[in-house]
Amino acid sequence: MLMKKIIFIFNILFAFICTLSFAQELTEEVFIYSVNGNVKLIASGSNVGVPCEKGMKVHPLDWIKTGPDSSAVLAFDKDANNILKIEEDSLVILKMDGYFKAQLLKGQVYALLENVEKDDTFRMLTPSVVTEAKTSAWGINNEGVYTSVMVLDGEAYVCGVNKDGSVKKDKYKIPEGMQRTTKRFEDPGVLNTSPEEIQDWFKDQVIKHHMSREISKQTGSQQSKLTSSENKRPKTLKGKNITIVDDQEVDILDYIYKDRLSKK
Repeated sequence: MLMKKIIFIFNILFAFICTLSFAQELTEEVFIYSVNGNVKLIASGSNVGVPCEKGMKVHPLDWIKTGPDSSAVLAFDKDANNILKIEEDSLVILKMDGYFKAQLLKGQVYALLENVEKDDTFRMLTPSVVTEAKTSAWGINNEGVYTSVMVLDGEAYVCGVNKDGSVKKDKYKIPEGMQRTTKRFEDPGVLNTSPEEIQDWFKDQVIKHHMSREISKQTGSQQSKLTSSENKRPKTLKGKNITIVDDQEVDILDYIYKDRLSKK
């Protein structure tokens, strides 16, 4: 009898913890970090799109639609450590349902995840494949029945999707610098090397994002306050992209990128 009571209490506590976790997922703040061109937000339950603006909050089941030569960046935390860039002519649904963060219906997205919580996983659903990862960076391109996933930093895992919408059990790893293409309702394809130009483009995107964050943090203060408690942070800006680290002149763009890679 005592054992049954203990099991009963344990089940209640477990359900309560799961509920709290789910509620936290739903209330996690997601907002528009940047907008370029014609981007519309279609609120859940609405058929009318409104122009996206920087700082606008995005709620579960809201749709984001980008037009030609347009893009938007979603931030999944207040410091924009985890972002999702939605490229032109794309359609994305914010999920935040405790399992999926977002869903790509068509088009292309890039994720830069620099601070995923230890007990969390960033998962994205597409018509052909599910992508999941911790701290990493990757891109997804959906073209009809085919979806390609390339990993630009760290690693990610992909699973196929069954005809009934359920996720296949087998997971396929994609290491850094590699990609897989998956046909709808089939298992992920073989590993291939990602194009070198994409790697170069990604480096440029990381630099731009870090620079925009630093500029935002330093608004109203001296640029020399780019320093932190670490002794090897930049101390004095001498030119457009030149700073002093350990009494040596370095290019701030290369410094930020290399510093980030050293923490992988």
